Amino acid sequence: MKIVSTILFMTVGVIVLVLNLYPRPQTLFDIAKEKQDHKTLAQIFLQNNDYLRAKEEFKLAGIDFITEPEIVMAEITKWEKLIIKYPNYRDGYIKLAILYWKISDVEKTKNFLSRALELDPNHPLPELP
Repeated sequence: MKIVSTILFMTVGVIVLVLNLYPRPQTLFDIAKEKQDHKTLAQIFLQNNDYLRAKEEFKLAGIDFITEPEIVMAEITKWEKLIIKYPNYRDGYIKLAILYWKISDVEKTKNFLSRALELDPNHPLPELP
């Protein structure tokens, strides 16, 4: 019995030693969190559709969440894919109109608002000049 407990103790000791020598690989999230890289954390949260946490991290990084062009473009890509999948989703067109407005693309803003009105003529959308 003493031999079995000795072997067991040695095996556990080797496992603990190996785990300490070879820590698990860090993910991009772990590295960003450790370095307090708020912009990278925000982008990770944004990719995972966690907008509230993304907004907090962008704020900590000193980036205006609303006007950062690369963020708006990522959102546009996401919503364009969504309306391809669901072409009658009125709110998708409204969201795209808002996003294109943020990057000053008035023509696309008008096009998406027009499509939203085609889908739901009774929706109270603003009149465009």
